[in-house]
Amino acid sequence: LIHFHPVPAEKVVPHHHPGVELLYLIEGKLEMTIGSEKYQLGPGDAVYFDSLQKHSYRSLVKSACTAMVVTTGSPS
Repeated sequence: LIHFHPVPAEKVVPHHHPGVELLYLIEGKLEMTIGSEKYQLGPGDAVYFDSLQKHSYRSLVKSACTAMVVTTGSPS
């Protein structure tokens, strides 16, 4: 499980890595940016994407969001 904490939007730093990523939000409200697109996720929402795209996350509530995140790397 991963916990995403609330931070000001200007402090969020996008990142990227080889592979794909699946995020399933368990609790909270999460803003996720993938490339130039922003998404707001609530409990039960999921997203699957190519993690070579720059992406970032931040909680939109005062407490941390809880999510299950599964990533895979590129094959060797």
